[in-house]
Amino acid sequence: LNQALFLLASPVAADRVCGALIVDTLTDEEICAGMFFWVLHLRFCKTNDYAKAIKGSFSSSTNGWIGLPKGIQEATMALIPLPPTPPPDGADFDRLLKILVQRSLKSREVFHRFYFGLKCETSVGDAESDGIQAILDELVAAVQAGGYEERIQMVRSQEAFLDKMTAMSRAHKPSTGSNIGATEFAKRLREDGATWETLRGEWYPTDTYGTVANSVLEAIHVYPSSCYPIKAQFHVDRVVEGGGVVAVDVDVSVPVADDSSPLPRQTADHTEGGGLRQTKGLIFKIGDDLRQDNFVMCFAQTVHGILQAAQIDVTITTYDIVSLSGQVGAVEEVPRAKSIRQIRDEYSDWALDFLKPSMTTEDDASATMDRLVKSCAGTALFTYILGVGDRHLDNVMMTEDGVIFQVDFGYIFGKDPHVNKYKAPKIRLDECVVHALGGAQSEHFQRMEALCLRGFIALRRASSLLIRAIYHLKHSKLPSLINETKFKKRIDRVKKLLMWGGSKLPEGEDSAILKFQEILDDSRNHVLQPVVELLHQCSTSFNL
Repeated sequence: LNQALFLLASPVAADRVCGALIVDTLTDEEICAGMFFWVLHLRFCKTNDYAKAIKGSFSSSTNGWIGLPKGIQEATMALIPLPPTPPPDGADFDRLLKILVQRSLKSREVFHRFYFGLKCETSVGDAESDGIQAILDELVAAVQAGGYEERIQMVRSQEAFLDKMTAMSRAHKPSTGSNIGATEFAKRLREDGATWETLRGEWYPTDTYGTVANSVLEAIHVYPSSCYPIKAQFHVDRVVEGGGVVAVDVDVSVPVADDSSPLPRQTADHTEGGGLRQTKGLIFKIGDDLRQDNFVMCFAQTVHGILQAAQIDVTITTYDIVSLSGQVGAVEEVPRAKSIRQIRDEYSDWALDFLKPSMTTEDDASATMDRLVKSCAGTALFTYILGVGDRHLDNVMMTEDGVIFQVDFGYIFGKDPHVNKYKAPKIRLDECVVHALGGAQSEHFQRMEALCLRGFIALRRASSLLIRAIYHLKHSKLPSLINETKFKKRIDRVKKLLMWGGSKLPEGEDSAILKFQEILDDSRNHVLQPVVELLHQCSTSFNL
């Protein structure tokens, strides 16, 4: 996966063709994981002269690649040999598009991700949207011709689900300047049973094998943030392609990057007919461009791939996101998780009390602490590289078995809603989590810090891959990267975080480790952490 990302962002046409060919060697899961990048590549390489646009963006004054992942060229050439003759212009576009369409015929998951990735890009409203629409039309025609009309019906139903949620939200959502807040908004939604009933039978937006049986009205909650996200729960029936109900128990847990640390299963019950019915949560948003969150999920998996290759065992949790446009989308809720703020408010001994049910035996306690250590390190590393902002305690989550993860990535590359009021720490290490690890002097905390330090060096060595991955965003029209000047500043900031220095890496790894250790210490001891929470509570209190 990372080899494909690396080569598709190369200024050399033959490299890009190689990258496209490597995509076809990936598993369906890996193709889905990188779908955001594949779609942006189809947009980017039709937007400009790709080679001219990116040449020199990564190279030093001597035209050498900085931070080239070790062995990536040799491994790539062994997997897919270079074409014997230079490929024609646009060959990477043609190869990649053909591969993604073919894989969409073989896998409904790939089709689902590809369809909504393209669908969202058609809403951007720029000159390239027509080209993306043509690709979407080609995909739909190929799937229909292949005899998979049911898949088209599935995505149309998922669109209808999101359209109905949009209409209902807009009908009840507080207007600007009104005295109605999140509490009243949620009450109105719960009272609109007729509209929720219309969702019955529609395909669940983030599930390619599930239709909505009914909505759990009492579970509706509205977050008191500016766009009033709606959290809802649904009973979802599992179905097979072509109709029918799945009669076997299946794992419906949200996937995580580390198979050794699975998240808890979502609630599942068998229906009278023998099929499987799940209770699943969804967070619906209007007003946020969830393409940015999709990018963060893809980038997190890129980081995890680098760390795995370096044999650094960390956990980075990702979850499904579906964007219908740059303004409408839905996020799959990670089951059995609470925000750190909830944990601090509800439990006297904070996370230790919250985690007690998963620590009833010595072996269970050891496994829970292991998940906590690995997930703290993994989350710290990828959010540091991306410069994720707005890290108040409602955005830092923990599952019942000790997996730390983060949500809501509206601020990245150093942006923060309170940037003019204080300088936020570069990594969010809350005292609640430090306490759960046993304190800053504990064995668990020291192990977490050691994973962070080793991971940072591995990411620094693979800096060119990370920069190339980010470069796919150049023409994404995301709010954080709206123009060329801002994009260059974002790239320069990532280079600085990776401790680049002009045309080369001037500092040795020992020096970089010491500097990163200082960042970890500052993040843990940051005196303005309480101010972060106070400002967030003040801003949300007006929306309750």
